[in-house]
Amino acid sequence: MGIPDDLSDMFDDAAANGTHIHTNSWGSSVAGQYTTNSMQADHSARNHTGMLILFAAANEGTDSNSDGEIDLDSMGAPATSKNVLTVGASENDRGTQITSEWGQWWPGDYPQDPINSDRMANNTEGMAAFSSRGPVDDGRLKPDVSAPGTFILSAKSRQTTSTGWGSHTNSDYTYMGGTSMATPITAGASALLYQHLIDNLNHTTPSSALVKGIITASAHDMAGQYGSSTNGAGETAPNNHEGWGLVDLDRAVNSSWVDDESVGTGDTRGWKFTVPSGAPDLKVMVSWTDPASTPAASSNLVNDIDFAVKDPNGNWIEYGNNLDNLIGTKISSPMAGLWEIHVNGTNIPTGPQKFAMVIDAPYSMINISADADGDGFIDTLDDCVNTPGTSTQDKSGCPDGDGDGWSNVGDDFPNEPTQWSDSDSDGFGDNPGGINPDSCTSVVGTSSSDRYGCPDSDSDSWSDPDGGWDAMQGADACESVWGNSTLDRNGCLDGDGDGQSDLNDILASDPTQWLDTDGDGYYDNPNPATNWDDCPTVWGTSTIDLQGCLDSDGDGVSDSSDLWPSDPTKSIDTDGDGFADSEDDCPNFHGNSTWVLQGCLDADGDGRTVEYDVFPSDKTQWNDTDGDGFGDEPTGNLADDCPTTYGDSWQNNTLGCPDNDNDGWANKEDRFENDSTQWHDVDGDGYGDNIGGTNPDSCPTVWGNSTEGGTLGCPDTDGDGWADQIDALPLDDTQYSDVDGDGYGDSQDGNSPDDCPLTFGNSTIDRLGCLDSDGDGYSDLNDDFPLDETRYLDSDGDGYDDAEDDCPFVSGTSTNGTLGCFDADQDTWADNSDSFPMDYSQWNDTDFDGYGDNSQGNNPDSCPTTYGNSSANILGCLDGDGDSWADSEDLFPNDKSEWADNDSDGFGDNIDFCPITPGTSTSGNVGCVDTDGDTWADNEDFLPDDATQYVDTDGDSFGDNSDGTNGDFCPYDAGTSVYDVAGCPDDDFDGWSNTGDAFPDIPSQHIDSDGDGYGDNNTPGAYLADHWPDNASRNVAEATIECLNTSFRVDLAKAVSISVSCTVTNHIQNPLAVKVEWRSINEIDARFRTSLIEIPGGETRPVQFTGDVKERGKFTSVIEVTELGASSSLDVLSLEIHSINSDEGDTFDENTNNAQENNHIQEIAAISIALLLLFALAFNARRNSLKKKAERQEHLNRRVASSFVMEEGNMFGRIPPRN
Repeated sequence: MGIPDDLSDMFDDAAANGTHIHTNSWGSSVAGQYTTNSMQADHSARNHTGMLILFAAANEGTDSNSDGEIDLDSMGAPATSKNVLTVGASENDRGTQITSEWGQWWPGDYPQDPINSDRMANNTEGMAAFSSRGPVDDGRLKPDVSAPGTFILSAKSRQTTSTGWGSHTNSDYTYMGGTSMATPITAGASALLYQHLIDNLNHTTPSSALVKGIITASAHDMAGQYGSSTNGAGETAPNNHEGWGLVDLDRAVNSSWVDDESVGTGDTRGWKFTVPSGAPDLKVMVSWTDPASTPAASSNLVNDIDFAVKDPNGNWIEYGNNLDNLIGTKISSPMAGLWEIHVNGTNIPTGPQKFAMVIDAPYSMINISADADGDGFIDTLDDCVNTPGTSTQDKSGCPDGDGDGWSNVGDDFPNEPTQWSDSDSDGFGDNPGGINPDSCTSVVGTSSSDRYGCPDSDSDSWSDPDGGWDAMQGADACESVWGNSTLDRNGCLDGDGDGQSDLNDILASDPTQWLDTDGDGYYDNPNPATNWDDCPTVWGTSTIDLQGCLDSDGDGVSDSSDLWPSDPTKSIDTDGDGFADSEDDCPNFHGNSTWVLQGCLDADGDGRTVEYDVFPSDKTQWNDTDGDGFGDEPTGNLADDCPTTYGDSWQNNTLGCPDNDNDGWANKEDRFENDSTQWHDVDGDGYGDNIGGTNPDSCPTVWGNSTEGGTLGCPDTDGDGWADQIDALPLDDTQYSDVDGDGYGDSQDGNSPDDCPLTFGNSTIDRLGCLDSDGDGYSDLNDDFPLDETRYLDSDGDGYDDAEDDCPFVSGTSTNGTLGCFDADQDTWADNSDSFPMDYSQWNDTDFDGYGDNSQGNNPDSCPTTYGNSSANILGCLDGDGDSWADSEDLFPNDKSEWADNDSDGFGDNIDFCPITPGTSTSGNVGCVDTDGDTWADNEDFLPDDATQYVDTDGDSFGDNSDGTNGDFCPYDAGTSVYDVAGCPDDDFDGWSNTGDAFPDIPSQHIDSDGDGYGDNNTPGAYLADHWPDNASRNVAEATIECLNTSFRVDLAKAVSISVSCTVTNHIQNPLAVKVEWRSINEIDARFRTSLIEIPGGETRPVQFTGDVKERGKFTSVIEVTELGASSSLDVLSLEIHSINSDEGDTFDENTNNAQENNHIQEIAAISIALLLLFALAFNARRNSLKKKAERQEHLNRRVASSFVMEEGNMFGRIPPRN
């Protein structure tokens, strides 16, 4: 697998799989040349317009002249293609993480500052030094765009130890660099843009031209990293360092665009849009996928599109060139108002040409090519063709002032968006969901209170009741009498204006009251209304706290506030303590005391106020006779057990009695009354029971005599001072400790001391109390077999007891033949019995041929009883031809060079190029499939199904056999000719070979029947057309130009513009395409200088020019008519301009006489100028013809010499230097 000879194969496969993005980080270093691969990439992009092809620009950027700037002209190929998106590399920003400098890594490439000391990844506004620069050799701008390409964190293959630009803490990743990194980043951004266009904007088939246009239109012009506006990315974009700028996906999704529009030669497509006030800079891009060119062409653009922009003041500016198929401009601080963009087909020889146009702002673009008033309704559906509008209901595209969809002329309410129809013409709209909707749409009415637009007989705004609307629902309850009531009923008389009709108003002259629901003489409306009722629905007589509420005991206080509603003597409890103010000793202070004072504060609730309570917070105590803090009341809290004697005891629930040692125990209950740490001795052994006190008893309930080990007062049977409970040997007064618990005491001076006092053990022979795992009496330390009670000695330490070891004093592992002897290869056979002492998998060789008998071991003998020398597929068998293959397995037993034929085609695998596929080929690759039987294998056969062709040396799709199918007449020189001869060079791609083409550089001509230098094709637009192809004395068409006025007098103080209206007449019978050009002079600024028009035979067509006179004086200007490709003019007309400035005192009269006297001189001058112009044009045409001829010959010489070789394997991944 690799890069195919024809890139179309690769791109066709991708397109067939539905690919939108094809990213490529490879190419060759060609210094800006347009190569065959460039042509193939352009061809594929043109064939698959929905697939964006991206190429890395290359990594050839250097500063070879040491001027501190990266040199231009290092672009790789196919990055020089027109239709691909070429990506340069900018710097990443790794902060202080990366400190490497360009000069440190490649000092020879970047010897001079500011590049030499520039850090490689700390400024996203700068280009990577290695990134290849444009332009392409024909002058085109490249790269198109840039993206980060230094120290990019990339996935790392586990099959390599290389770490690229630098290792990462995660071994699955590594840092890489190059335009090979920048390109997939841009591809990812493009993929997201494709998805946005398809999923979010419902543009199901976006073209690659559109995506390319959006990516470049939204690109960010980098500031550069060197602080210079003339170095690298510091130059204003677009430039040949960064292209149109740094990829900016956020701006890309906020663009506006048109796609899949097309133009032919002379066609124009236009759009308009409105720019708001204060808008940012505006970028416009036009992009198209151009037909493929050829490496031999001096200029690679085929179809030329330009565009023009008109600002809100009517000023036009044209943009474009005859080089690039991606053109654009940036308009700084665009003025607010209506703008227009017109895309023009300047010269489209292969058309129509589709294009995309993009602006980097979310403005709505209106196609003015089919919408005269520009309102978004095409003229065929617009009811107001010449008046812009938005109406959609009664009419389409007419003015709609309120935006409700109804045109102004069809809208009864042109200024109200919620209403548009008024059937009864009463001023109320029919739309029930709109403002003031008419409830009686078929009857004129004036009502506006309860409902709109219904009859109102008494004109009080309340509608008359009808069958569907009565007084209960809100209609006028007094329909014949004007009224203003709104509460009890609508539209009746309300004298005091309180909303209640006089019919139901209890106080008809008081606007604050109108109802007394409970009839108690107090009215319903609350305070501060007249005589209000606090309980309007309950009859009552209260007057003190509330007015008009129930007062059962008649004391003036309402029952709701009277705590004693049935007792007229008690009613108020100011402090809310349950004692009426009349009986409360503290009426203004909430209290609960009942002893001595009533209704005062009693904090603990024992009935006594604080001045009569010693314990004011304890309701169970109130007196303390001995003053020791314990109350006298025996049933109360903390009652004093000695109420008349001061004391501070508190333990054992004996409170307030004497306690000498202050331990809380009363003296009468303390066994140690002078020791505050002890008080009990239950067993009477003289040791206190308190474990935390002095000499605490470890056995408080049992009398004891122990004194050692911190255990006091416990039984000690052997009298050694150690309590039985901690004495490991309680009946032996020489031992008391046995740490490991094995029955042997730890004291080495005592009886049967333990040799391993810290380890439980049962050994009895060599040592006492040590570990003896197998119980044979020998401690494990001295037992070579501690787990085998039948063995204990192994002198050589090989795991075999001396009694069974065949070699007891030599360590060994053998188990077959002899036991415990040395076995070097550990195959269980002792070396003295092993035929292969160093091979663990073999030990016997019956036939002595050097191959072991064990079929599962190393190098097993396939013929173990027969001596043999085979060593390839099977070992140790007879091999007659000595090729290492056993005769039984050798398909060629007498041929030393062959032994296998996997595909059984008779060709041994060593010579068979296709060893697993049977074949008959004998030429080129032997033993491969040869479908057409011409002896050439299909994988080398140019046409595997055609026996007449098999080789295409020059790769032009024509076979070398000139007698075969589509035979190549130039087999060593690639070509596309098909008409006169096949497969020869055809520089203009018209199907005729250069040698058979009278005009090898002009695609529209190939025959010159009369030999006069002009081609027989005279269709309009053809270059060098011969309108008399059989007459060598005539060729160029005949046409003349006449203008209504050829003399102009201009006063610059009043008007500077002049307009020239002319007609061009075709004097031949054939239709004719001519270029009419107003030749440039410094004194006149023409709006348009060139016009291309087509004129039928014998007819006339108008043409008009306008321009502004810039200077005073008398001067002559020329309008020239030429046919496309012709070297001479068809006609020339002179214009005489006399301009003055009256503000500076100039007049036309002062020069009249001189003008009359010198009129003939001016005529001679004009004729002389015209003749000089014609001579210059003819000379220039001849010089260009000779130059093109020399260029063609140079290209032919280069191709024949095969001096240019495509390095397709070079990957664009900049590799850091080796340390």
